[in-house]
Amino acid sequence: MKLQRSTLILLLIALGLSGAVYIFEIRESEQQEKVAAQKEQIFTFSADDVQSFTVTTSAQTITVERIAEAETDSLSPWKLTRPVQVIANPASVNLLLNQLVKSQTDLTTNTGIRKLQILETERAIYGLDNPQTTVEVTLKDNTTHRLIFGKRDFNGRSIYSQINPESATEKQSILVIPSEILTAIEQPLEDWEMPETADEINNPDADILDNDNSESLNNPDADILDNDNSESPEQ
Repeated sequence: MKLQRSTLILLLIALGLSGAVYIFEIRESEQQEKVAAQKEQIFTFSADDVQSFTVTTSAQTITVERIAEAETDSLSPWKLTRPVQVIANPASVNLLLNQLVKSQTDLTTNTGIRKLQILETERAIYGLDNPQTTVEVTLKDNTTHRLIFGKRDFNGRSIYSQINPESATEKQSILVIPSEILTAIEQPLEDWEMPETADEINNPDADILDNDNSESLNNPDADILDNDNSESPEQ
């Protein structure tokens, strides 16, 4: 049976529309999956985007900055600028940054980041009205993000927190984050500093020089004996 021209056109239009709807649904599904994955993270930027950060606890305030390319040290791309100015331990820095940007979902223990909606008047209940622990991150594009921490939850496995808090809004979103992040935040100052053994990597001849000096100190007559031996063939 021969289709009429108008019927054929309508059929082609219908096929085109169904194809467009199918493509749209696929893209929409992919976008939803992407958004869902981002919700598993505290922050959606990458560690490479971070220029500096400041960690404040009840015990101390630590500021770490990325070292400029012109002064890059082979041992670490980071330096402490507060409370002391020294090369930073990259392991300690990476420990914190990894916690801030990695997926926090653990399907085996059914833990991860949870979101709660609270009223502004309820902030004190969760310890977010006067936070003692904060992390402020500055990115390479000069944008800043602030993460504050309040009380632990009833079982102590998670801690209440909030990103870029705005106390003026009546309803607010807060996060319930696995408390393992506190291990990275509450590191003592000596853990943030590059270990002293790094000096030996910078100066591999240091041990040789130290050994030579120690031998001279242990045997103060060594130079005299060497001089006597050098003169004896001429006698």
